[in-house]
Amino acid sequence: MSNSNKKPNKQDEIAADLLLIAGVQKHFATTTVTLNGTSYTGSALVTLLQARVNAINATIGTKASWQTAVKAQDAELAESQSVVNTLKKTIYAMFPDTASLADFGLAPHKKPVISPAERVEMAAKAKATRAARHTMGSQQKKAVTGSASGASVSGSSSSGASNPSPPAASTPTVTPPPAKV
Repeated sequence: MSNSNKKPNKQDEIAADLLLIAGVQKHFATTTVTLNGTSYTGSALVTLLQARVNAINATIGTKASWQTAVKAQDAELAESQSVVNTLKKTIYAMFPDTASLADFGLAPHKKPVISPAERVEMAAKAKATRAARHTMGSQQKKAVTGSASGASVSGSSSSGASNPSPPAASTPTVTPPPAKV
């Protein structure tokens, strides 16, 4: 414990107390020392210091077992979390009423609150999307009528494809490129 600014850890405190015990046994074995208004014999000081060491050792063991228990708990919770999540989803699907959900300690899902401004914005976006994609409802489709003006259908073929007649224009002439000399 050479650095007085550093808080000693448990192992440092144990080592320091064991050194104090050795020093007390060596120098105060047969004498009485007054500390804070109380007289202590050498053996009483050794008993006091040994009690400190025992208390620190007990907390080290307890802390280690606690840490082991926490790790086991975390592992168990991580392993079973997906099952618990699925169980809750199943309960929500099977029991939509509040009373049944309360039996499981669950509250019904809250419905999102949409402000009137958000509703107007959503409606405008939906209308713009329908216009951009030319989406029509069943009644709008019934209202669409048209004539096949300019389109001519000549006979039907077995494949369902029309065979348009070639244009009456003259056939083009192909001239070879000039030969290089």
